[in-house]
Amino acid sequence: MNLHIQLSRDKPVYSNHDVVSGQLVLCSATPLQISGVVVTLSGTATTSLKDGRLNEHHELFRRSQRVFPPAAIAQLPGHPGLTIGAGTHRFPFSIPFSQVSECYKTERGETSEVTCASMRRPRSPAVHLLRRLPPSTGTIGTSGEIQYRLDAENCAITFQPLSDPLPRQPPSKQIQSVTLDPEVLGTTQPVSFHIETRLSHGPGLLRRHPIPLQVALTRISSTPCSVRLDDFQTMLVETTQARVQEGAEHLAQVWVVQTVANLGRSMVVERGNRPVWVSSDLWSSHSLPDRATSSFETCNLRRTHRLEVRLGFRFQTSPTLPSRLVVFDFRFPIYLMSASSTQLPATKEKMDLAAHEVTLQEDVAITKGAFVGR
Repeated sequence: MNLHIQLSRDKPVYSNHDVVSGQLVLCSATPLQISGVVVTLSGTATTSLKDGRLNEHHELFRRSQRVFPPAAIAQLPGHPGLTIGAGTHRFPFSIPFSQVSECYKTERGETSEVTCASMRRPRSPAVHLLRRLPPSTGTIGTSGEIQYRLDAENCAITFQPLSDPLPRQPPSKQIQSVTLDPEVLGTTQPVSFHIETRLSHGPGLLRRHPIPLQVALTRISSTPCSVRLDDFQTMLVETTQARVQEGAEHLAQVWVVQTVANLGRSMVVERGNRPVWVSSDLWSSHSLPDRATSSFETCNLRRTHRLEVRLGFRFQTSPTLPSRLVVFDFRFPIYLMSASSTQLPATKEKMDLAAHEVTLQEDVAITKGAFVGR
């Protein structure tokens, strides 16, 4: 007897809007008596610490569909099963994904792994997080792994949740200030500037989309000064927290989205107290990496993201006097999402993001200061 699954799509990649459908194909050279054939779609979140000596396993959801025999026959009292003849038999199935994690409903019974339903925390009761399903991530043997499978032939599939369209949110904004020593620039009065960076659509950013970044420079002193943007860099920092009972481990992954040095891009600052905006054509053709997964949190695994923006401005009051390069570093906590091709970059997820914004209100504050370089 041979049993295998044929999915209805060539690539087994699905979103929360999809249904996993296909056929269960059974081939046998002899007649078989079968009591039932069931296809199960499930998702799991597994964390491992201390080289695999500590493990925690959460079943995010489980959906089953009986494909044989028909329900009217399977429900008969004392049903012994049916005999199918030799040959190839195809049993269609169609199973939707759960919209949220349901680990509070499941327990894997007798197993050496800790599950969400069987955990006994010594300090606090188990807390189940009602969140959207996380994306497929990690590989076997890593400290954090999200997997989705069809259990009939142990077929692995990939899941990537999509965000829902929502109205635009207020921009995430940070401001830094710098006051340059008049002796260094050869002036009699200090030279002061505000550097402002914004994420124009708020903290929700989309994978494979350009960063909706805005950068402005404002002179707040009366002394004239020429300004050039010399250095520009954006980086995405992904942090994964894997938890097993009372222990935790943090892992970081960094992607350089764009880095440019020695730009020499002049900023025309003719009047004080009036912002001058850097043209977005510098970064508008660079997208956030597709390899980064969406932000998510389960009972034992959490993935967060941070956008880092580095700006190097060179200040000079006269061509005959020395210039000064000042480097500004901005760090934005963000919520990274995936979007369908019909969505605009101004979208955010309905769930999870509201809880995430509580952290943003504490982390994203107007900061002052600068790092002075060469």
